[in-house]
Amino acid sequence: NENGVNEYMLTWTLGGYPSPTLNYIANYKNMSLDEWYDSYYGDYASVVKRGVRVISDSFREYPFSVDHMYFSPQNLGPYNMWSPEPDDKPSTMVCFAYDDFEKWTVKYPYEVFVSQSELMLCGWRRGIDILKEAEGKSADVDDLIRYAEVAYIHLHADLIHTKYAYMKRDAKKYKSELIMLAKESAEDAKNLSLLAKEDATIGYEASNHYFYTPHLLREKLLNSEKFIKEIEKL
Repeated sequence: NENGVNEYMLTWTLGGYPSPTLNYIANYKNMSLDEWYDSYYGDYASVVKRGVRVISDSFREYPFSVDHMYFSPQNLGPYNMWSPEPDDKPSTMVCFAYDDFEKWTVKYPYEVFVSQSELMLCGWRRGIDILKEAEGKSADVDDLIRYAEVAYIHLHADLIHTKYAYMKRDAKKYKSELIMLAKESAEDAKNLSLLAKEDATIGYEASNHYFYTPHLLREKLLNSEKFIKEIEKL
């Protein structure tokens, strides 16, 4: 533009892939958002708009903080490994969360963080269900559904990992809850592995290369089995 700033940088490093976001930014000066939806999604624009609106509204409930964005389990999603023993390690930036849940929930009481995350995920799932009204009818819509599912899994993994990190401090008391959470985490890893097999861009992050691959997510399944056996012995 006239200030010498490349408008494509609005997508930052993670949005540089030729995606709908990049396409919209390239065209936003020439058409309204509704016109862009019609142009990009054609006959299924109205379904996409409804689904995206519900997902966007649900994201308003996201318990945001800078520490959460950088240090929380949402970055690796279900690939975070679990252990019954204390990790005694601080969360690392955009990588390993360990069990340092105070680091990423710092602005919110634990109960508030959990309730906000659950509220967000409930709305996100409703939005995906709307998008699925057009599933299998357009490659562009199918891509959008896939990425919405991946984002949902990461956000869900963030929630259940936070619960795990909180409850493991009194593992005997929360024994049954921890086993249930481990099964949910394994299911997330399994579903994410299937999605990553469909699309090699899933799991890629520009500064870290791959957060995970389908092979690494299978390692998480083994980790979950081991974790459950160790918790059952308590």
